[in-house]
Amino acid sequence: MVLYHLRSTQRRCNNAAAAAAAPFIRLCAAAAAMLALAISIALYGCAASSSPSSSSGQRVSQSATATRATSGPAVEGQLTILVRQASGHLLGNIHTVYELPGEKAAITGTVSNAVPRTPTEISAAQEKVKTLCFQIQRALWNGGIALQEVTVTILGPVFDDYFDQIISWYGTASLEAGTAAQIDWRDLGVDAAWNRFQRTQLRVDYGSFQLYGTTPVPTTASSPGGP
Repeated sequence: MVLYHLRSTQRRCNNAAAAAAAPFIRLCAAAAAMLALAISIALYGCAASSSPSSSSGQRVSQSATATRATSGPAVEGQLTILVRQASGHLLGNIHTVYELPGEKAAITGTVSNAVPRTPTEISAAQEKVKTLCFQIQRALWNGGIALQEVTVTILGPVFDDYFDQIISWYGTASLEAGTAAQIDWRDLGVDAAWNRFQRTQLRVDYGSFQLYGTTPVPTTASSPGGP
């Protein structure tokens, strides 16, 4: 009888101990599961960071082709800003054209001054054209825009054969990518650059010289085409 009571008492103690230990066991199991999940996430993150992904490859591709234009009007806006900055706001009526897929830029701008008449005035006008062409070419070729050719044309007031004041070309300069890549713009002067340009032209006749030395009364007329 006594043995029966001892065994019964022992079973009750074992059951009580098991019941008391159950929450602790469940807590340990939950903690182990969370630890395993954390380790899995960490390992996945390391693998993802160490292996090249398609998104990183896309970023490299975009960076490598950042200067390649896909929209002519957007590039023309950038060109206009660069031209204004390079010309020191000496040009008005700036017009830019960017051809795709040829990546050719054509720039025109108009200077505001009296019509050159004397040899000194004509020489000064030609130097202004050469300087503006140089400054604009330098700015565009260093402006981060994909270019294969840049043509700059400067316009200004002249007299026609009837002594009417019109707007016509003063000078033009073209430069292609192959030559531009060989130019060190930091050490290049205006005259040296002018000699490196592929196609150049300077106006020498700004009016009718039949009545040279007279003072005609100018009128306003529409602008004809360039050279």
